[in-house]
Amino acid sequence: ELGLFNTTLANPSALPRLAPLSDTTATLEHRVRSYVDSNCAFCHQPGGPGPVWDARFTTPVLSQNIAGDAARPLAILQRFNLAGSRMHILDSVDPRIAPFAKLMPPIARNVPHAEWLAVMSAWATYPFDSVEAFAVGNPTKLTLRFDRVVDAGDAALAANYAIDNGISVTSATIDPMDAKQVILTTTQMVVGTPYRVTVNRIRETTAPYNPIWPNTIEDFTYLAAPLAQIINFGALIDKLTTSAAFSVSATGGASMQPVVFSSMTSSICTVTGTNGVTVALTGTPGLCTIAANQAGNNTYAAAAQTTQSFKVLREFNIVLEGSQEAPLSVSNGGGGGTATYDVTTKQLKLNLSYSGMEGVENNAHIHGPAARGASAGVLFPLSAGSPKTDTVTLDAAQETQLLAGQLYVNVHSSAYPGGELRGQIDGLGSAGKVLRVFVAGFTSPFQVGGIGDPSLGCNFNGICLKAFPLAQSVQISGYTYNDGDPYSLKWSGCDSYVGQDNPDCVVTMSSSR
Repeated sequence: ELGLFNTTLANPSALPRLAPLSDTTATLEHRVRSYVDSNCAFCHQPGGPGPVWDARFTTPVLSQNIAGDAARPLAILQRFNLAGSRMHILDSVDPRIAPFAKLMPPIARNVPHAEWLAVMSAWATYPFDSVEAFAVGNPTKLTLRFDRVVDAGDAALAANYAIDNGISVTSATIDPMDAKQVILTTTQMVVGTPYRVTVNRIRETTAPYNPIWPNTIEDFTYLAAPLAQIINFGALIDKLTTSAAFSVSATGGASMQPVVFSSMTSSICTVTGTNGVTVALTGTPGLCTIAANQAGNNTYAAAAQTTQSFKVLREFNIVLEGSQEAPLSVSNGGGGGTATYDVTTKQLKLNLSYSGMEGVENNAHIHGPAARGASAGVLFPLSAGSPKTDTVTLDAAQETQLLAGQLYVNVHSSAYPGGELRGQIDGLGSAGKVLRVFVAGFTSPFQVGGIGDPSLGCNFNGICLKAFPLAQSVQISGYTYNDGDPYSLKWSGCDSYVGQDNPDCVVTMSSSR
């Protein structure tokens, strides 16, 4: 007799016991260590033929040389690296496919043990982990952050942590503000010195309460103060009030927090969000200022706010034509361009060109204040000839007049001293073409009226000059001088006629006339 069962056990249920692979109430670590004790410990133990690691369950996991990682590459099961794990490689060999390959166990195995491989893989790839360690501003405090809430009892055991370079952990406690963080009290650390903290036996709080991977490590450096970080936010180009929305981005610092944008001039532009967010213009000219901010973290301070500004310019399309003159000009000349206004500098910049004038240009000005159809005095002289690229600076009153559409460009000539071509700076486009109706030998009134819009027209006795929009149809009618016969007059130059006998004249306004 060996006497193995002669001793009375006081409390058998309190003794360590092995767990089968199928026992999901046991931790993954417990199931793996139970399996290798049952199947591998005969060889893999001190003095056995397989001494690379110790499979015995009674050997503490930290001494078995089972669980490893990049810092412990000789361990037979590497975390998150099954392809580089000797245990997984040898146990997954299928002798039917690779009959001469080395496999474990070396005898009495015909197929890989799928359930064992699944549990082994699940343990090696289980995601419970530490996230970071940081010590800033207090040489005796280290904060260790996990990816989930951890067991408070395990977290409070100073023996579950070890720090290199001669630093001791004297106590540990769960962060009262964050149950995923543990605050360690240590002996004095030195500024700028790199350290490594090793964590063991910390369990998660959900069944089956898996412990963290053996000898999980985090590296950190003690800092007297958070490190600085900066935001690189490139310059932005000027826009027009009518410009489409566009996106902005910036490169933040090492905290890896998102760069967040906001508008400091919401009446001019709006933006809110992170990289790639859209900036929208409100249509109001001015200076748009966008701020970029980045929060800090446990190692880096928040970045200093960075701003970029760009001008939002008001652009007016201008049409230079005789139909805007007051009185009207029947010149065949014309042209146009733009006037761009910068409210930050009060500068109005012209970019105009024109041709076909009937007279020789002798003056050009910006006039105001006057709406279309009215005239006003000279405000600014302009350079001679076409093109014109003048820039003028407005005062506050002139700015108000500009934005109300009461300034205009007037080009004077020898044929039209009062103005041959005019362009209102209001962005409303052309006033149309001028229709000239001439009646000789009659003194009775005649009428020129816009078909469908009787407000367009004039009553006249000799000559009628009237501007009509392009594509507008105009009807001309009147009475005879001698005997009151309304059909004694015949018009020429008409596109069509209406009525009987000598009918009224219909003309459709077009740019080719």
